[in-house]
Parts: sequence; structure tokens; C-alpha cells
Amino acid sequence: ADAAFPELSDSWTIEAWVKPNTVAEHNTLFDIANGADSGIDLLILSGGRIEANTTSGESPETASGIITADTWQHIALVADPTDADDKLRLYVNGTFVDFTTEDDSFTGGTFSGDFYIGSRNPGHGTPVWMDGNIDEVRVWNVARTEAETNASMSVEMATQPTPASLVAYYSMNGVGQT
Repeated sequence: ADAAFPELSDSWTIEAWVKPNTVAEHNTLFDIANGADSGIDLLILSGGRIEANTTSGESPETASGIITADTWQHIALVADPTDADDKLRLYVNGTFVDFTTEDDSFTGGTFSGDFYIGSRNPGHGTPVWMDGNIDEVRVWNVARTEAETNASMSVEMATQPTPASLVAYYSMNGVGQT
């Protein structure tokens, strides 16, 4: 696996800066493995769509053109199973993006296991890699708001005091990530 991963239960946020070389094919941003299966993964699909796959069977997807090739973009996936309307929320460059196909029956649960950055769990079937760059991967044990995401998305966390709710951080600046 790419990195050790803390257990996440119920509400959480995973965010990163991404720069795909192409949006003509699938790109994996991250995958939390639960054994041989994926607990949850986030993919960039052809046409610049984003899809989240969960063990609950949901695969919400955005419209085309949300992500563009050769451009740095900030993506945050927020899980909040207590929210009546948006149990899984997506922010791109700090702005809420609605999933156009969505099953809002996401119930949360516990996600733990290996954390793959830029690749899918090898036990999940056909490998899907990220063709591009990923930077500043952050894992929070809270459902962050749009305002919180906007306030910190352009701040390199390595230069800041570590908030208690930031449970994993991968600056991608070299070895020795925490």
C-alpha cells in the first residue's frame, strides 16, 4: 500500500490538489481498501467527470467538464451521513459541485485499511492509475464545510500547526510523510 491510514468513521473529508495529464480516460485519485475490496475510491472519468464508489453500492457521478487536463484543481470529498440531502459532498476549487447521478443512501460506516494515492487497490480488479500529479493530500476525521475548505485549500499544511481533526497528511514533497 502507499500509506498507513487511520480509521475513519461516519463523517470525514479527503482533499487534494490534482493535475491530470488527460481527462480522456479514468484516473484514480485515491482508494481506501477494505481487504481485497475498495472501501471508497474517487476517480476522474472520461470527459472530466468525477465518480465516488463506496462499499454501500453508491457511485455518485458529476456532469462532464468538472475537471480539466493540465490544470491544478483542488478536490475535496466530504462524507456526512447525517446530512439529509448531500451525504457525500464534492468541492472543486472550493465550490460545491452536485453529483448528477446520486444515490443518497450513503450510510457512512468505518473505512480503514490500506490507503492508495493515485492508484486503485490491486485486489479491486483492473488497475487504474493517476496519469498526472497529486499534491497536498489531507484526511480529516470531520465533515469540513465549504468555508473551512476554502480557508485552507491554498495553505501548505506542513507550514502550519496541525489541527486535531487532520488525521493524515501527505505533502508529496518528499519522503517521511506523516
